[in-house]
Amino acid sequence: MFRWLLSLILLFCILLFILIGYTISSAPKGYQGEYEESRTGRIEAGQVRYVKNTLHYIPLEALGLSQSLSDGTHINLYFAENGKVVASENADELNRLTQFGVILAVAAMGGMALALMVFAVAARKTFGKPRFIWLESIKSG
Repeated sequence: MFRWLLSLILLFCILLFILIGYTISSAPKGYQGEYEESRTGRIEAGQVRYVKNTLHYIPLEALGLSQSLSDGTHINLYFAENGKVVASENADELNRLTQFGVILAVAAMGGMALALMVFAVAARKTFGKPRFIWLESIKSG
C-alpha cells in the first residue's frame, strides 16, 4: 500500500512539474520583433480605435486583420520609431490561451492537494499507524 501511494504522489508531482512547464513555455508572449512602443486598441465599426496622445482609428485591412473580428475585440498594436504600425495581434486570443494554461496548472495543483490528503488518511490507517500512536503518547504524556 505504501509503495502504491508513494508512486501515486510522485506521479502527481511529475505531472504538476510538466504542466507548469507547459504553461510557462506555451504562454503567448506577444510580438517578439523590434518596436518602440505598444498600445491596446478595440475594434469599433470595422476599425481599431486606440489612444496615442489623441484618439486614432485604423482600418482592419491596413493591419492585415480579418473583417470577421467582432466589435469590442481587443487588439495589441506595435509601433516603430516613426509612428507606423509594425505589427498587430488579437489580444483576446492571447489572453484565452494564457487562461487555459493557468486553469490547467491550478487543476493539477488541486489534484496534488487531494492526493496528499488521501495519502495522509491512508497513512494513519495503514503503514503509519505505529508512528501516529507514538506521537499521541508523547502529546498525552
